[in-house]
Amino acid sequence: MTYRGGVRPTREPRIPAFLATGAVLGALVFLLIDRLGPQGGPFTESSTTGYLLVVGLALGAILGAVAAAVASALRR
Repeated sequence: MTYRGGVRPTREPRIPAFLATGAVLGALVFLLIDRLGPQGGPFTESSTTGYLLVVGLALGAILGAVAAAVASALRR
């Protein structure tokens, strides 16, 4: 097959897409956990939601990075 400019495009996974998708899914999962979990306790509802969203974003992005690394390794 002939490619434009004679260079064959690479088929590597797009890492930012994996990171963003993981972060959004992680935030949604932790938001769901926050809403369905026990209410009350020593912290306000908004502070609990904020902390869980930040943790969900971070853990989701980490899992997205791992998924991107695995996908990249499987492509080779």
